[in-house]
Amino acid sequence: MSDMDERRRRRAGRGSRHSKDFLSRFPVRSGRVRPRPSPPPAEEPSGGGGGGDDDDRRRAEEEEAAERRRRQQQEEEEERERAEAEKRRREEEAERRRREEEAEERRREEEAEERRRAEEARKAEEAAAAASKKGGKGKKKKGVTMTPEKKRLLKQLIMQKAAEEMRAEQKRKAQERENHLKSVVGELNISGLSKDQLESKVKELYRKMAQLEAEKYDWEMKIHNLDLEINAMEAKVNESKGKFTKPVLKKVSKTEQRLEKLKKKNKASAASFREGLKSTGQDKYALEEKEESEKPEWTKEKKEKPEEAARPGRPPRLRAKRQLEVNTKASPG
Repeated sequence: MSDMDERRRRRAGRGSRHSKDFLSRFPVRSGRVRPRPSPPPAEEPSGGGGGGDDDDRRRAEEEEAAERRRRQQQEEEEERERAEAEKRRREEEAERRRREEEAEERRREEEAEERRRAEEARKAEEAAAAASKKGGKGKKKKGVTMTPEKKRLLKQLIMQKAAEEMRAEQKRKAQERENHLKSVVGELNISGLSKDQLESKVKELYRKMAQLEAEKYDWEMKIHNLDLEINAMEAKVNESKGKFTKPVLKKVSKTEQRLEKLKKKNKASAASFREGLKSTGQDKYALEEKEESEKPEWTKEKKEKPEEAARPGRPPRLRAKRQLEVNTKASPG
């Protein structure tokens, strides 16, 4: 091997860029073909222009890996939120079913209690009817006769049953209202929510509130229109039947009526004042009436004398004695 070939190989080993151009300067001699040696694999230089491409590629790979990790974390977060939402939904559904079962159980108990009380009332009525039949001593009476005590007991039972039914109806309406509110509003669970999620939750609640207010206004207008229609239909029915309800007129008091009321008031106050005075038992303006004194008895005797004198058979001595007794009685002291 010549020195020229050795130098060529060394230059190719050093990785010169212009090795091919350099070899092309030396043409192959005619009649003698010499194979070109294959150059060794070029080593990647540690510095120079290739280092920048590697850094860019490495940064791109790192960014892509970070993006994949971020997407994976986001997917895991969404999956966790979906699982929590599903869990909350299942819990709410179980709670709703439990409340419905409790309400149904209470309703069955109330119905059983009502049936029991009705049975007791019926038995009391039958017992009262049987007692009235036994107390009739064989006399047939039309209808069922009850004693006042049994009537009072029956009335008390009926009032108790009506009060229980009213309370049960109020409880049922309150339970229906509570269930409706819970189904519309729902439970507020904000634990573990981020700032963006809280803002979205607030916006959602605000939209729901606006929607409910609009529905409330619509229902109020519907009720108002229905009231107007009912009043118009009642007026038409009254007109068709010939019934007319007189409107309530405002009574205006005149001056004469006011004066009459004032006079009556003054008279009433004077009479009440006069009645409030105490009576002394003496009439100030009464006229004195002199009582006529009774005539003495001896005057009566004088009148009776002619009658006695006319009587026959009485001696004069007795008459004088009688006259003396009368005079002594009539004289004072």
